[in-house]
Parts: sequence; structure tokens; C-alpha cells
Amino acid sequence: MLKLFDFIRTYIQRNSSIKLWKELDNGDHLLLTNDKAVMEWEILKVKELSDVEVICIADIGDIPPAINIVIDTSYDGKYITKLFRDLDARLLRERGYDADYKCANK
Repeated sequence: MLKLFDFIRTYIQRNSSIKLWKELDNGDHLLLTNDKAVMEWEILKVKELSDVEVICIADIGDIPPAINIVIDTSYDGKYITKLFRDLDARLLRERGYDADYKCANK
């Protein structure tokens, strides 16, 4: 199996929309990205996901379309959502925006 970062860099086009899923014991899938897709570059900025192994690409019908990647992880959806919320706040700060108000700090 490939690690998530290696998989994305090798097989996924830049600026692709991705949903991360976890396979449950009963064969169902749990969406880990809080009912939304994230961009491929956002995933690559979350170092905690670098060593997560990819199980497969899944055909999980959804609208809007996204690449559905099933990963092998002990992380739950709340933790993954927090990682992306923290990333959003960090990116806003780096661009000079206040993460709480989304206003430019001049």
C-alpha cells in the first residue's frame, strides 16, 4: 500500500477535490472530512496524514463529485475535521487575516 502523500503526488492531479473515508468493520465507509471535500494541496499540508496508508479509491456516489480515497487510520472524523480547521486558520493568519473574523489585518 502507498502512503497518502505519495499516492496523491503520484496519481492525483493538482487542485483535485478529495474526500477521505475510513472503512468500517461491517464494510461501510465513514466520511472523515466532515461532509465536504478538501483540495489535494490541503491534504498535503497536514503532516499528520503523511504516513496514513491508502486502501483504495472508492466509487461512493456523491454530489458534488470528488475523488473518494479510503484510508487505513485510527483517526476519527472529529480529529480529521480539526486538522483541516487548524490548517484553514493557519493559512488565514499567514495571509494576514484574523481567523475569527476573516478580516484583513492592516
